[in-house]
Amino acid sequence: MVRRYTEAEEQFIYNNYRKLGDAELGEQIDRTATAISKKLTALGLKRTKKQRNDIMKRLAGHTRFSNTNKPTVKMVQQRTQTRLENGYEHNGWTKRKIGKAISNTWKQQAKLASRGELVGYYKNGIN
Repeated sequence: MVRRYTEAEEQFIYNNYRKLGDAELGEQIDRTATAISKKLTALGLKRTKKQRNDIMKRLAGHTRFSNTNKPTVKMVQQRTQTRLENGYEHNGWTKRKIGKAISNTWKQQAKLASRGELVGYYKNGIN
C-alpha cells in the first residue's frame, strides 16, 4: 500500500529541497531517496546546477568537487606552467594536447634511452 504524503510533508519538501539532498529529505520524513525524487518531479520542483553542486560539495567533501581551483598534482602544475609561459593557448593548443605531447615525448625519450640514442630531453619545442 502506498503511503500518501501529508500536507506538512509536502510543505517540508518544498521549503528544503534546494538545500538538502533527496536522501536527507527522506531521512527527515521517513521516505526513501527515490520516493523523494519522484515527489519532486510530481510537484514540478527542480534544482539548479549550482544547488546540486552545493549539495554534492557538502555531501562528497573534497572527493569530486575541490574547494579550490589550484592544481594539486605536480605534473598538472608543470603542464599549466608550460602553457602559460609558452602561450600555446594562442596557437590552438589546449591543456590536453600539451599533456599528450609531453607524455608522448617522454615515451620517445624512454625508447631512445633504451637504445642508447638519447639526444635531448624534450623534442618539438615543448619545454
